Amino acid sequence: MTSATTNWRQRVRDSANRVGLPRFWRWWIGELAPLLPGISRAALQRRFARPVIELSNGQALFWRPEINNGTARLSVTETVALTGDPAAVLGAGRAAVARLAANASGVSRRPKSSSRSTLGRCSAKSCRYRPRSRKI
Repeated sequence: MTSATTNWRQRVRDSANRVGLPRFWRWWIGELAPLLPGISRAALQRRFARPVIELSNGQALFWRPEINNGTARLSVTETVALTGDPAAVLGAGRAAVARLAANASGVSRRPKSSSRSTLGRCSAKSCRYRPRSRKI
């Protein structure tokens, strides 16, 4: 069953590419984007902006999206040399990724454990969530 679904999806994807649907969709979105208000357009750009790590010539470049005057551009924030002591390179790379993640714009997510721990501590008056009693 899985292979039939995969084959069907692949055929639909191939057909859409042959007809030019992805190219049309990019064009259509490009035509509609100027009609959005500036605040909405900037919010969409911020939402879909992602940091980039580029590996080239023995170094790793860390690019971060920045939005200035409504236009999104990538700027280099960190450079880590990939030559030398492997432990030092690993430490520098992890630190750069941590700084990049700390400064990244976008949706912040809570750790998975925080929602469970706070739900368990709610009192009946302060929380809408009420665990059901289990019958054994």
